[in-house]
Amino acid sequence: DEAYLLATKLLDRRGHHRDLLVVMERLAAEKKDAVSHARVVKRLVELSEEEEKPIWLWRLCETQSARGDENYVDTLKLLLHLQPDHKDARAALLLSLERENRFVEMTEYLKRWSDLGDPDVLVYNPAAHGVGKPMVLTGDKLAADFRVNVTGALICAQEAARAMKERGRGTILLT
Repeated sequence: DEAYLLATKLLDRRGHHRDLLVVMERLAAEKKDAVSHARVVKRLVELSEEEEKPIWLWRLCETQSARGDENYVDTLKLLLHLQPDHKDARAALLLSLERENRFVEMTEYLKRWSDLGDPDVLVYNPAAHGVGKPMVLTGDKLAADFRVNVTGALICAQEAARAMKERGRGTILLT
C-alpha cells in the first residue's frame, strides 16, 4: 500500500504517470492482486481522456466483480452513463440487480433501454428457495425468496404484458 502511494506521487510529479500506471495495471492483473488492480485502474480512470474512460471502467468492473466488491453496481452505472450502449455492461448490471432483488430498479433500466424493442416472449426463470427446517427459517429469508419468486415475476410480467397487449400478441412463461 505504501509503495503504491509513493509510486503514484512520483508518477504524478514526473508526468509519465499514465504510461507507468498502464504497466502497473497489467502487473497487478497478472499477479491477480485485485486490491492493487482496482486502485491503479481507478487512478487511470481519473487521468484518462473521456474516450478511454469506458475501457478502464470496464476493467475495474471485471476486478470488482471477481472480488465481490460492493461498488460494482455503481461502477457499472458510471460506465453506462459514459457509454449507454455498452451491451456487456447492460447485461452485467441487470444480472447484478436481479441477484440483489432490486427488480424495480431493474425494470427502470429495461424501460430506459427500450431500443431492445418490446418482448415477444418473457421467460421468468429465477428461483429462490431456502433450504432448511421450518424451525430455522427466518422471516427475512422468506421475504427475500418471496421477492424473487413472486414479486419479481409480477413486475416483469406486468411490464411485458403492457407491450404485448398493445401489439395483440405475446407469451409469458413463469417456470
